[in-house]
Amino acid sequence: MTDVIQLAQKLVRFQSFGGQIEPVFDYLHAALSGHGFNVRLLDCTEAGPSPVLYAAAGEGKGGLLFAGHLDVASPGTEADWKNGAFAGEIKNGSLCARGICEMKGAVAAFVGACEQLLSAGELRGRVGILLSGDEESSVPRGLECGAKYLLQKGESYDCCLYGSPTNPKKLGEEIKIGSRGEIVFEITSFGASGHPGSHSAQGNSLHNLLDLLCKIKADALDTGNEKFGPSTVQVISVETENREDGVIPSRASAKVNICFNTNHRMEDVVSWVQKNVIFSSGQFELKYDLRHPGYYNYPEREIKLLQQAVEHSTGMLPHCGTAGAASSASALVQLCPVIEFGLVNALMHRVNESAKVEDIYLLEIIYKDFIRACLNSNGQN
Repeated sequence: MTDVIQLAQKLVRFQSFGGQIEPVFDYLHAALSGHGFNVRLLDCTEAGPSPVLYAAAGEGKGGLLFAGHLDVASPGTEADWKNGAFAGEIKNGSLCARGICEMKGAVAAFVGACEQLLSAGELRGRVGILLSGDEESSVPRGLECGAKYLLQKGESYDCCLYGSPTNPKKLGEEIKIGSRGEIVFEITSFGASGHPGSHSAQGNSLHNLLDLLCKIKADALDTGNEKFGPSTVQVISVETENREDGVIPSRASAKVNICFNTNHRMEDVVSWVQKNVIFSSGQFELKYDLRHPGYYNYPEREIKLLQQAVEHSTGMLPHCGTAGAASSASALVQLCPVIEFGLVNALMHRVNESAKVEDIYLLEIIYKDFIRACLNSNGQN
């Protein structure tokens, strides 16, 4: 039986970013097949080139689905990492590697929990695993494609556990039951090139773009509601092709990320940005992509069972919340209710990302107890 830390180390040593995603899927395909899972790589070419893996084990209807992703954020400059971004070394009680928090540690914990239950003959029902490889891409569609596949095949589940790192500081703090929607806008400003000393300021594409961005940032969408915190507006890039000190750029572009709560529909947010563009000086082109539609649900039975499993292992009773980033878990609510729980998120996407070894072991126990409780309470045999 594979130790969960050894499995986590194997997963993080795959450099699964920037198109290098297939090897980690091949490895996990073989590992799950060896544990008794029926494993398929889904045809999701319409969603993009990254693979989607679906594995199922056990018998009966319904059951528990685990979902997540195997791609990771870019590690940035390798020299900034103390021990290498993909070394997977254990230092001072923590496993250090890009992607251990989000979310290869959680994937390893769930696979390890399933392996233990299968080996002991204690899996009293059905579990599934759905993993994408495009979560860190500009427009993730892998889990959405996977959910559609399961619906088409009549593969129903009672609940989905999404393995995102939900805990701000300590394992056991929070279960996530919703996330804001997320749209990324690309705004291009057009002007006329010319000499900075003699050119009209109105023709400066970069000035017009910066004025528009300041207007968008200054106008808050809302102050939040009883379920969600405030919607957020973040400028994530500003670019111009100009490399000359003596030339005004004829074109400039920016990307704006908006995470919106349930006070708004996607159409409302798009209309709000469009109005800001229309009433700004200059000529603009606006494009946008909906990364995540957002969701909110409260599956009371599964929440209670997960709270009990977490409290049993950590001594902490987790609260339910919706804080944090938008999530691909929103693509799964068309299939069944969704709750999110994983490792601590304080270091995810950062240089020297790490997770405590103890937390990974505890998460495996939590997942195993939750699987057992979910399937038993369903009356599955």
